[in-house]
Amino acid sequence: MKKKFIILLAIITIISVSLFTACGEDEEQPKNQSVTITNLFGEGFSATVKGHMKDSEWSGVADKIETAFNGAYAAGSGTVKARFTTAFENNNVVITVDKTAAYANWKTTGNKTELYLNIDALDNIQSKLFDAVTAMRDEISTTAKIFVTHPSTFLT
Repeated sequence: MKKKFIILLAIITIISVSLFTACGEDEEQPKNQSVTITNLFGEGFSATVKGHMKDSEWSGVADKIETAFNGAYAAGSGTVKARFTTAFENNNVVITVDKTAAYANWKTTGNKTELYLNIDALDNIQSKLFDAVTAMRDEISTTAKIFVTHPSTFLT
């Protein structure tokens, strides 16, 4: 009887360990994500949005970006709309969404087709997009957030 009890206990232990380690394998891992937003500004412009994050983090990211860009465009003057149109006219803009502490809102690399957005700023990014798009258009590499009088003069 004692031998059967020990065998049963060993089987239960093995099953418990197997289940415990199997649960750890199902944890969601970050992966490369990408989606193309089409018909930006109601004008047929498109942009690719990409990032490296978990599905749960990625969910809704493209919608937030599309809403922010369309809102900034719609609220803007003719100058603002022209700036957005110029930046997106070739449909080759890549917007990379980062989880980072390196910048608070956005950054540009000096390449007019690249824009980086901090995922933590997406809910409030609309008001900052004119400056970001201006920096893209002017091929300015920056992580600054505020224009002073001209796009090439940033506060840091």
